Amino acid sequence: MMSTDHPVPGVGVVVLQEGALLLVRRGSGAHTGSWAVPGGKVRWGESWRQAVIRETKEETGLDVLVGEVVWVGESVGPGQPPAWHFALVDFAGKVTGGTLAAGDDATEARFVPVSELSVLTLTPGMHDLLASMGLVASPFALPVHQRPFVSVALHTDQLPATPQRDVRIPASGWIEAPTELLSLGDELGATVEYKRRIGRFLLWRAGPPVGEAWYLAIDATDLGVRYRFRLSGRTGEGLGADRQLHRRFRTWKESLLAAAE
Repeated sequence: MMSTDHPVPGVGVVVLQEGALLLVRRGSGAHTGSWAVPGGKVRWGESWRQAVIRETKEETGLDVLVGEVVWVGESVGPGQPPAWHFALVDFAGKVTGGTLAAGDDATEARFVPVSELSVLTLTPGMHDLLASMGLVASPFALPVHQRPFVSVALHTDQLPATPQRDVRIPASGWIEAPTELLSLGDELGATVEYKRRIGRFLLWRAGPPVGEAWYLAIDATDLGVRYRFRLSGRTGEGLGADRQLHRRFRTWKESLLAAAE
């Protein structure tokens, strides 16, 4: 049991690199054996960012440049009073040096592809963090109008491969978003939202899934390569990646997938 009557401040660092997230497996303390972003307690007289730098070095061997806050949460243990209670602040981070190697209370440290996060045993707070960033979806889908927009700005390699069922990612939240995408919904007065990856293409939509809507597919490896499709009811029109005019949304998407093979 923790020998304190107030929450203990803790920090974490979110490092995304080439579509993979830096994680450590906890070797002791709360949630031993589970995976989480590097982090730990803030020491007396230490700033939040100083704690991030120290903890990351101790647990992973890496040096990081600390960015903005990306998530605020808590971890409360079982029992009354609880076995532990941490007030958590996670920061964005960028690797600037060091050699990746697990240390301190971490038994493993590695970059995990975002597509593999769902198969790991994560700490409870990690699910909230990843969902808020749009990197994983909750197993319980929410109605579209109830899905909150993610508040964290994402780079191209951070956009998830699959549709998100509990959050929405606006085009304005994509750091590398081209002007053409940001204005896609102007005619319809609709928010432009991320849908999914089709091969190497990022699919965005302005408008409802059935009805008047614009779709724009952007090549993640060359953001200047883009293909539009105008949906009207259940049919539409758009130039596909095969340079053919498509009037069916399904065949237009198939041309994107074929181009990526």
